[in-house]
Amino acid sequence: QNLKQHLRRAHRIRHKKKGRKHQKGKIPNRVDIALRPKEADKLAFGHWEGDTMYYLGHQQTLATHLERRTGKMSAARPANKSAMSRSQEMINNFPSLPQPARKTMTLDNGLENSDHKRITERTGMQIYFAKPYASYQRARNENGNGLIRWYLPKATNLDDFSSQQIHDIIELLNNRPRKRHGFLTPNEMFEIEMNKLRLKHQIKGQKFNYSFSRSVALAN
Repeated sequence: QNLKQHLRRAHRIRHKKKGRKHQKGKIPNRVDIALRPKEADKLAFGHWEGDTMYYLGHQQTLATHLERRTGKMSAARPANKSAMSRSQEMINNFPSLPQPARKTMTLDNGLENSDHKRITERTGMQIYFAKPYASYQRARNENGNGLIRWYLPKATNLDDFSSQQIHDIIELLNNRPRKRHGFLTPNEMFEIEMNKLRLKHQIKGQKFNYSFSRSVALAN
């Protein structure tokens, strides 16, 4: 009997292919993950990973982001599959966070991420790229995507789900206790980190406001 079908993530078993070369187009001004600040590897707050999930035979996309330290996820539906729509989704959502909470974003090498310079210009986030076919360099985001797939499989028509329904799915995951956090939730961990930033601003006599969605913002 094949036990794989009973796993939570029962996708096909993948085997490493020898001599596999990077087939995607080149991203201009790409900055490799090797140049990312070392504090990101040590799980300092404010460093994110991002990805694009495809649905309905690659006709629809859901952009996902995960903050590395807290595990908090956010998601957004870009208007279309273009690089400009993908960048605009981040530009619309991340500036609501204070700069220390949005230091870097690590993406894969899909051409939908080729407008990364505009993201940096508009949000202040430095964009880094994992090495081709090295999804383990964005392992936390990949794991989060797997959890989303449990509720929204690849064949899902996202048009059948309202913004609120997708919001509720991401919120379920953000409110799931995690063993690595001493059974606190990603939302609770994120608020702890934001409170630390808030205290620093108060000490310096600076204003501190943020309205980042607790889970998901859907772009039209």
